[in-house]
Amino acid sequence: FSSITQDTSTSADTPSSKRFKQDPFADFRQKTASPSPTVFPTKRAWTVELDRQIQIYEHFQLDSDYNNNPLSFWKNQKDTINMLSNIANSLFVIPASSAESERHFSIAGQIVTEQRSLLDPDTIEALVVLKEAYINNMWPASVTGSKKIVTLD
Repeated sequence: FSSITQDTSTSADTPSSKRFKQDPFADFRQKTASPSPTVFPTKRAWTVELDRQIQIYEHFQLDSDYNNNPLSFWKNQKDTINMLSNIANSLFVIPASSAESERHFSIAGQIVTEQRSLLDPDTIEALVVLKEAYINNMWPASVTGSKKIVTLD
């Protein structure tokens, strides 16, 4: 590579002053490179801020015109308690497709049979969660490593 050289002399075909294109992403790069005010220098600072926001939430008084919609509540509180708002938004995610919910209904339909029609709704939900974990190989190793494996089919 040392044998490759560039001709820096100007000829009649090229202009003597080169024009540089302005980087359209320069502002973006500068903004992302500068530290964000929500970045905490230590885990302790993050924990202190989270505790502060939890205290604000615990003492929060709802307005009389509150519409009982948790998504709109957390959206309105994103400036006041932004860490909790981000957590809530990740918990209240709407599935992108109905495939997962249909799978849950299918599993519940397999669990609730004529013989098991009196199962408590909490029990049915727990069995659906366990079945889903088993199907997706998210079962704890201590359970699958035991001699007796219970299937939910």
